[in-house]
Amino acid sequence: MAVILKQITIGAAATQFSATSVPCRQIIIQNNAAHTMTIGDSTVTATNGIRIAAGPAGGSINSGPVAVYATNLFDWWVAGTQNDIVDVLYVS
Repeated sequence: MAVILKQITIGAAATQFSATSVPCRQIIIQNNAAHTMTIGDSTVTATNGIRIAAGPAGGSINSGPVAVYATNLFDWWVAGTQNDIVDVLYVS
């Protein structure tokens, strides 16, 4: 089991957390950017998904923990202001 921090730069369109399969036991998503962002699946947009407030010490989402690999970074997407960064801490 490993704890890994990944910073994801938001693109011009919705941005996938990982282009490859990364099974996780827990994902914590933290918005430390200056703008609100939206988290969801591949259909996420600025108005469709879970909104995370801007920070420092902005909003966050915690997916677990769970005993088995119940989620995958491949399934998570973010929409927001291009070039903003979202911090993702995950347990694999």
